[in-house]
Amino acid sequence: MIEAINMGNGIYTIKKTFKEEGIYYVQTHVTARDMHVMPKKQFVVGEVSAEEMKADESEGEDHHSEHH
Repeated sequence: MIEAINMGNGIYTIKKTFKEEGIYYVQTHVTARDMHVMPKKQFVVGEVSAEEMKADESEGEDHHSEHH
């Protein structure tokens, strides 16, 4: 579960506990004033080898994604 908190002034924060090491992505979907943006941020949790990083790039970025 992800807990999102509105800090005010257009600033939000989230809390998430990851149970497994790996490469994760958080992508937001924001619509305001007739504009739509979807920034994405990569997070590496724990120890990830160079081989895992390369495999993640070749598989795409969706196998550990959190979409909100």
